[in-house]
Amino acid sequence: MEEYVHSVTLDSDACRGCITCVKRCPTEAIRVRNGKARILKERCIDCGECIRVCPHHAKRAVTDHLAEMERYRYTIALPAPALYGQFNNLDDAEVVLAGLLEMGFDEVELTEDQCAPARKLLDMPMEREGSGLTVREDDHYLTVVSEKFCYTYDKLKGLFSRMVNANQNLLEHPMEYNVWRAPTDNDRNIRSIWEECHYERPAARAYGTSCENGEKDGRKYVEIASDVSLSSVYKQRIVDIRAAWRVWADGSVDVRLDVKKDPKLPRLPRFGVRMMLPQDMRQVEYYGLGPMESYADKRRASYHGRFTETVDSLFEDYIRPQENGSHCDVSFVELSRENVKLSVAAEKPFSFNASRYTQEELTEKAHNFELVPSGHTVLCIDYTQDGIGSNSCGPGPEKQYQFLEEEFTFAFGIRVEGQA
Repeated sequence: MEEYVHSVTLDSDACRGCITCVKRCPTEAIRVRNGKARILKERCIDCGECIRVCPHHAKRAVTDHLAEMERYRYTIALPAPALYGQFNNLDDAEVVLAGLLEMGFDEVELTEDQCAPARKLLDMPMEREGSGLTVREDDHYLTVVSEKFCYTYDKLKGLFSRMVNANQNLLEHPMEYNVWRAPTDNDRNIRSIWEECHYERPAARAYGTSCENGEKDGRKYVEIASDVSLSSVYKQRIVDIRAAWRVWADGSVDVRLDVKKDPKLPRLPRFGVRMMLPQDMRQVEYYGLGPMESYADKRRASYHGRFTETVDSLFEDYIRPQENGSHCDVSFVELSRENVKLSVAAEKPFSFNASRYTQEELTEKAHNFELVPSGHTVLCIDYTQDGIGSNSCGPGPEKQYQFLEEEFTFAFGIRVEGQA
């Protein structure tokens, strides 16, 4: 087992054995022996309180000179609690974290409570007293209804075509499985290969849909499962999808997509689900790599954090329209307006993009001034995207950044909070 290195050290020569630290240590990790303080390593939590209260400055934080950072290509700060203990009246730890970034660290480990929202969102499904789920079905649609929401599932495509929650319309266009991105300058060579396979206009078809009621930990749900293919118009299937959509009694939806790609086809630009939300759902909050756009191999200008943006501020205005504004390594994203909030969270980090423009519009237009907004907020939730590379004038993405997976599972949760 690796040795744990504490960030608090004792200067025995400066110690007077005054027991001030003993009285203030929250874990009783300090004893005075032979007139000198002694820190019990097995009890010390590196909170730094002893550093702050010692009148003789006998407790110190272990430090290195900032010049040490120059020895490494990539630097990550892992702040110990002792660091915060050196500040009086510190109300917001984010001030310290931001300062570390300004000092030159590429990344700063985030505090635990910043990770909590994704876990909280995933644990959210709760059946409310008196609520129940009713299922109506015909040859084309399967509708799940409660006193709070009405969701309509398209049995022919394996996706929701309509979602209304608390009298708030969430979808202005049916959901879509998504494998296309507007080609970047660096996609200039592989673009023709992708278009040969018609990745830019695939069609979803469900070959069978089942529905069953269930209960877990006293919470009721309806689970809809479909076997779906995503194919080009007149060529072979691109991917096969086993899609499971679990609708809980509070309107939350848990999604599991088991995907198998045709191994004979070239790598995909992306894989995910696209939703057309009302255009006034423009407030965005997310936890992941930001505030600059980020991709698997284009992320050094970003750092992990919790960011608040608007749909417009996420847009990167390239002169030639192309894929832009995505954020990777995200654990949750939420889009909101005055009376409704839609959140997506996952245990495994994912990518998202929110824009006023569709990928079709970005693909078609040659100049940014020609772009026409879609009239929606276009939300793409992606398992991943292919790397960006530098193939406009150099090599394509390195292999580790290429989307080469042929079988994978994409699981995420959709949570809705709204008021009628």
